[in-house]
Amino acid sequence: MDYSALTDTLNNLVQEDEKDWINVPGGLDKVSESGMGAAWGLGSGKMYVCMLPCKGQWNPTEFSEILDFTTDDSLVYAITSTSLLTKNGNNSGEVQTISLNPDIKQIFSSGSYLWGQGTKKWKLAKPGTTGNWIEVPDTSGVKITSASQTALYGISSTGVAMKTDESLQSAWSPIPQFKGVFTGILGDADQTGIYGIDAQKTLQKCSGDSCVPIPTKNPVQTLSPKPTSLWLTTSNPGDLGNVYYKDESPSNLLKDVQPIDAERDAIVTQAETEYTNTTYSTMMFKQLGEIQKMFGELLSIQEVNTEPIEKSASTTSSQASLLQKIIPFLLKGILVLLGVLFVYLFSGVFGSMTHYVAFAVLIGEIYLLLNNGM
Repeated sequence: MDYSALTDTLNNLVQEDEKDWINVPGGLDKVSESGMGAAWGLGSGKMYVCMLPCKGQWNPTEFSEILDFTTDDSLVYAITSTSLLTKNGNNSGEVQTISLNPDIKQIFSSGSYLWGQGTKKWKLAKPGTTGNWIEVPDTSGVKITSASQTALYGISSTGVAMKTDESLQSAWSPIPQFKGVFTGILGDADQTGIYGIDAQKTLQKCSGDSCVPIPTKNPVQTLSPKPTSLWLTTSNPGDLGNVYYKDESPSNLLKDVQPIDAERDAIVTQAETEYTNTTYSTMMFKQLGEIQKMFGELLSIQEVNTEPIEKSASTTSSQASLLQKIIPFLLKGILVLLGVLFVYLFSGVFGSMTHYVAFAVLIGEIYLLLNNGM
């Protein structure tokens, strides 16, 4: 299978893995999932709880006259016009009542704080039992719409998506991926993406540098994103099907994708290797051609005048022939002289006859040498 076919297979797997919204009956205005295995819902000022997996079995709780609520890994937090109410996220235990600044009409949960919003912004250090709400001056005009473990999200007075740290120590900054006007930015699931509700009440999800629309059944009223789930309510609170759930937990997609992705990587690696080898071979042939050309120029056959060389060789050959004839006579003369010298070295033996002996030896050696052909 080629690279393009493998890419098409991957795209099909991703599309097939895209989970649909599950309709959960309830007729609620807002739903949020607790980290303790329960979904909490608010409708007409009353709160309900549904143990996961929730199929619509909403049970009423003692919470009433509730303006807003939020959840975290262990607790549910709800506000009335005068109090902050907390309870274990699985609906066990007793409700704790904590004082609340009367300006607060909305509540959000970050990693370290509870945030309250009215005409001003307020924060309360978790677990919040002291009720010591601290006003946080903010002249930006940004309205908080959600919080994550590490950040606050909101919209400016003109609907621009904004973000800051969870303690609001840094200035609000625009989120460039979100284009247009928004009524809410939801970032509790910012490990996988940030969601936005635009002016047309449609939903977008931004991950990395791009945003994609998320289809919904009806115009969006509220969204409560968590790392593994999304709870959505539409703007039709009288409709019992206005609550929707979507699973955002990791699936087996990665297991299916990894072998295909590895095969694509192998194709890329093979193509790179073949390209490298082809390039190397081309370079080698080019270099060999250059070398062949160089030697051809150095060893090219040209017309050379050899007459001076031939004359020099002829002269040298004649001289060598003459030397070959002279050397034997020279050697013979040397031998005769050596014989006479030998007689005179031992002159004591011959006494006064030395000269006669030397002369006789000289004559005899000359005769012998000439007749022996030396």
